[in-house]
Amino acid sequence: MHSTSFTQEELLKLKVKDLQDYLSMRYVPTDLCREKEDLVQLVLTLRPASYPDVTNIPSFPSNQNS
Repeated sequence: MHSTSFTQEELLKLKVKDLQDYLSMRYVPTDLCREKEDLVQLVLTLRPASYPDVTNIPSFPSNQNS
């Protein structure tokens, strides 16, 4: 897992141990993660902004009047 352009589907195919190791190398605690999906979401939040996952982007109203 050297890339940061992975998708949620790709991450779900990985082993829990691999996800934990990836997060551990980045000094991210995983103690509160109880499910594999928790680890996947945590990995996705660490991605640089240049690699958004369009399936997980919340829609916020644009405030163009400020």
